[in-house]
Amino acid sequence: MTTEQRVRAEALRLFATRGFEATGIRDIARAAGISLATLYHYMDTKEDLLMSMLHEGMSALLGLAEAELQGVDDPAAQIAALISVHVHRHGEHRRLHSLSDNEVRVRSLSPDRRAELVALRDAYEAFWLRALRLGVATGRFRVPDAKLAVYALLEMCTGVAHWYRPEGRLSLDEISSAFTEMAFALLHVQPSEGPTPELGALPPRVATTTGAEAGERTHPKAGSPPPAHGEGQ
Repeated sequence: MTTEQRVRAEALRLFATRGFEATGIRDIARAAGISLATLYHYMDTKEDLLMSMLHEGMSALLGLAEAELQGVDDPAAQIAALISVHVHRHGEHRRLHSLSDNEVRVRSLSPDRRAELVALRDAYEAFWLRALRLGVATGRFRVPDAKLAVYALLEMCTGVAHWYRPEGRLSLDEISSAFTEMAFALLHVQPSEGPTPELGALPPRVATTTGAEAGERTHPKAGSPPPAHGEGQ
């Protein structure tokens, strides 16, 4: 791990466990094992560092979703692909996405930067909403409110960042398959002329690990919340 990767990994750990406001510049330098002077070679301000990490994470999620939906016309297959992307991404990069979800709510970022992050989130959610609306329009889905259904599916899949453990009972592939089955039940997926996507057939989505994400697997339990009831797995 390079010094820059170590700085970003330790900053992510501290932001996720202590909170952005409670983490000082000196805390990051101390955790990374470098001087303050050296730290400023890799960042300008604490907010710059936070925004850089959150932007990386959200951009990666957007890029993966766009790539997986290329050439996929069936809305049920689109939902299956989006679930797989979301579950794998949030399971592989739990701290980063937990932090990102939290920061949208607590508003630590300046208004302009928060607006930028929210715009990325909305662009990502638009993939889900288009798939839901397409499914309703073509008769593949039966839901009274497509946007509400999107919120329900995202809440289910995002929870992986909070309770998933690599050593747990279920793999990310298995969780993704189970969530896809639950999603199809929620959406009342109707038969089509083509085959319904086979559950579990989609491959794992492995995002490129960069910056803050490089250290996420080094200490899988550090700073993580207590396991949910029954481990969720």
